[in-house]
Amino acid sequence: MSNARRSATYALFFVSGAAGLVYEVVWSRLLKDLFGITAYAVAAVLATFLGGLALGAWLLGRRVDRDPRPLRFYGYLELGVGAAALLGTVVLRVLEPLHHAAAVRWPPGSPILLLVRVAIASLVVLPPTLLMGATLPAITRDVVARLGKVGTELGGLYALNTA
Repeated sequence: MSNARRSATYALFFVSGAAGLVYEVVWSRLLKDLFGITAYAVAAVLATFLGGLALGAWLLGRRVDRDPRPLRFYGYLELGVGAAALLGTVVLRVLEPLHHAAAVRWPPGSPILLLVRVAIASLVVLPPTLLMGATLPAITRDVVARLGKVGTELGGLYALNTA
């Protein structure tokens, strides 16, 4: 892999990490109205976000290993993340009547109402984060040329994406 291509790939993954942070903030803001308390919304987003990343890496990681063009697969994943995130705002609006019915039926501190809210939050956040979870295996598969360098390369990519 040429240095220019490697640099471009690293830049893409850095921007992807920044976009992930923007998604988290937007979801927390959107779901604050659902939960009524920002801390609950942030907790639901963070738990679903991290769960989605792990699940996506686990479910789609093997698919990445079979793809002869992992960078192309990465691009499709990123397009899917954007589409799923946009669709999540529609899902939130569609499920608002369900939340309203639950909020009328159960008191604010009810575990059942909290469960309904967490389920709605998960339906919004889980699909895009599941796809996000597969981006690290895809980009690693593209960048790592030798198995002996996987630790160094993977660590560098993860640090860059987290930054």
